[in-house]
Amino acid sequence: MDKLYKIGEVEKMYNISTSLLRHYEEEGMLVPQYIDDKTHYRYYGNQQLEVLNTICSLRALDISINDIKTYLEGRDIDKIKQMLQSQKVIVKQRINELKKIEKNIDNRLALIDDALSSKINIIEIKNIY
Repeated sequence: MDKLYKIGEVEKMYNISTSLLRHYEEEGMLVPQYIDDKTHYRYYGNQQLEVLNTICSLRALDISINDIKTYLEGRDIDKIKQMLQSQKVIVKQRINELKKIEKNIDNRLALIDDALSSKINIIEIKNIY
C-alpha cells in the first residue's frame, strides 16, 4: 500500500497552500485518495502526487485551469502539444507587448532626465537633425 500524505504534508512538499489544493479538488482535478469520515482529513497517495506534479508543471507554464482539466481527463499527448503551442504564441505576444512597455518606460525616463538637466528660466536654441 502506498504511503498516504496529509494535506499539510503535501502543502509543505509542493510549497502550495491547502486552499489551492482544495481548489484543485473542487475543480475535480485532484481528488484525495482518502478522506477520513470523522476528521475530514484529506490523504493523498502517489497517484495524486503524480497528478499534482502535472498540475504544478502546467501552471508554471501559465496553462489555464480549464486546459489542465481537459488534459487530465484524456491525457491526450496531441492535445497537450497543441495547448503548449498555443501557449507559446501567447507568450510571444506578451513578450512583444512588454518590449513596447519597456520602450515607453525608457522614453519616459529620457524625458525625465532631460527635464532634470534643463536650465530653468533660460531659453536655448538647439539644432536637431
